[in-house]
Order: sequence, then C-alpha cells, then structure tokens
Amino acid sequence: MDSWYFDELQKLGENKTIYDDFCLIYNVTTKNLSPIVAMVCKHLAVKYEKQGLVELIYSILYMGMIAEENKENTILGKRIKRLGMYQTLIEGLPAEVSANFSRGMKWKQLDEECTKRGF
Repeated sequence: MDSWYFDELQKLGENKTIYDDFCLIYNVTTKNLSPIVAMVCKHLAVKYEKQGLVELIYSILYMGMIAEENKENTILGKRIKRLGMYQTLIEGLPAEVSANFSRGMKWKQLDEECTKRGF
C-alpha cells in the first residue's frame, strides 16, 4: 500500500508542496481520530488537479499515522511514515524503495535515520 500512494504522489510532480502538506497533517496527528484533521486533509487537496486522489491519499496517510501512534510498545510512532514520505518526496527515492526501507531495521537505526533528517 505504501508504495502505491508514494508512487501516486511522486507522479503529481509537486513534491515539496505535497511534503509540506503532509507535515501539516503530521504535526496535528495524535492517537485519536479528529474530524477537524480529516477536514484539513480535504481542504489541502483542493489545490491539486487530482483533488479526489490527493484527498484519499492524505486520508490514508492520516489513518496510517494514527495506527502507528497506537501500536503497542511503539517507539517511533508516526515518524516511520514521515521517513517514507521524506525519502519519496524530498530525496526522490523510488516509491518501492522508500516503502520497504524500514523493513527489518531496529528502532534505533530508524530513529537515527529520522533524526539526521530533522524529525
């Protein structure tokens, strides 16, 4: 699933804008579902030609971050989603690579990867 929406976002060609939108959603995401944040996802998508697709992906990302925040014994939480988005949109890694980057890695390694990117 991650590779699908990472790829779709890359195809839009507005990587910095999309990443900035994602960070807005990321910054207000907690363990609890918020109708306000869901509306933010909808509002941010308006500026894109493929508004429906972007709204869907922003909503998937939002729900995924909530799930990450609620995982039992989580240390990284939603930061893992941000790492994938950063690698995809800012570093330009292929979607499949960034989607699978963290598989099998220890949390300390992933924490270092996030920290060196500033989050």
